[in-house]
Amino acid sequence: MSAKNLTSQELRKLSHAATDLYKATTQHAFGNQVHALITSACTVEHAVYGEANLRTNSNITLYSHPVIERLAKKFEPTYLRYLDTYPQVWSEILSTRHQGKVRIITDIVSPSWIKSVGYIEEYAKPTFSEYQLAYYLKNSERLAIITCNRNGRAFSEKEKAVVEFLAPHLQSAYENTLAFEASAERAARAAAMQQVIPQEIIWLDDDFAVVEISPRIPPLLKEFFDHVLRFNQLPRKLIDWLRAPKASDPPGALRPLVVRRADASLKIRVYPQRLPGLHLLTFHRQSLVLTLEDLKPLGLSRRESEVLLWLAQGKTNAEISRILSINRRTVDWHVQSILSKLGVENRMSAALLVADLLQG
Repeated sequence: MSAKNLTSQELRKLSHAATDLYKATTQHAFGNQVHALITSACTVEHAVYGEANLRTNSNITLYSHPVIERLAKKFEPTYLRYLDTYPQVWSEILSTRHQGKVRIITDIVSPSWIKSVGYIEEYAKPTFSEYQLAYYLKNSERLAIITCNRNGRAFSEKEKAVVEFLAPHLQSAYENTLAFEASAERAARAAAMQQVIPQEIIWLDDDFAVVEISPRIPPLLKEFFDHVLRFNQLPRKLIDWLRAPKASDPPGALRPLVVRRADASLKIRVYPQRLPGLHLLTFHRQSLVLTLEDLKPLGLSRRESEVLLWLAQGKTNAEISRILSINRRTVDWHVQSILSKLGVENRMSAALLVADLLQG
């Protein structure tokens, strides 16, 4: 039976009920909306939304009723025993080839076989899951399944048609939810990064695999490590540094890694668990030969910055006068203005401030 066999009134009612799915911005909210929709559209005792992230091996299982959740946890050892004993059966039930399709589980696995091995009496009935109707959501990285569950009566072709009609809504709302969560995660990363100076960053997972990288990182790796970034593989020296502490040491024990070249240095810091399961690396490039651009934060005029650059190199006012081809008194006046703007008493203090800029 297809959706064509549903009445126009039934189709309108289902379409109206499905609009609430699009309000979800997290998987938990999506699961709640799914439960509300499924339990109103079909006669079920409970619904379950489950997802396994194939990339991170993380799992989410959301139940429509707290009593069912408690029962599922109580009988979890029994479920795991069947999972271990008959892995080929569960491999078939959880196969990604079902993605985008609605399945009555007894169409995948013989109900007589399920009953003969004791699964029905030992697990399915106690958790009110004797009969199941499932929609397998489409996702290349995740196996997400919505199941309708009840005891005593198998699901009909009409009920399957109802879920098939709802499937495009379920799929679209699911994709919207993942997009909302990804956006929220990016915002959280940005907020975490804004608390740290400097700005060029790499996010790593627990296996030191690159999750996200800022655009200027590849040129920095080329400049300081002579490393061309391919397939997000970091330089060996950087990986060795991250693995340097002993297993018993907290990751925060790492001191910054400083790499120097003739005219610049790169300081790398690691911030462990900046977000759950994610570590932040920050990269600060500092020129070892200061330029006028480097002095901009000091609020000096261009000519004062030129004078300060030479002053920091130990030049006298007379020497600065000759280098810049300006009057000696003008240099004296610029030096006094520099000291006043920087809030320091003498040229030595000004030179030390410049040295601090070099060190980052």
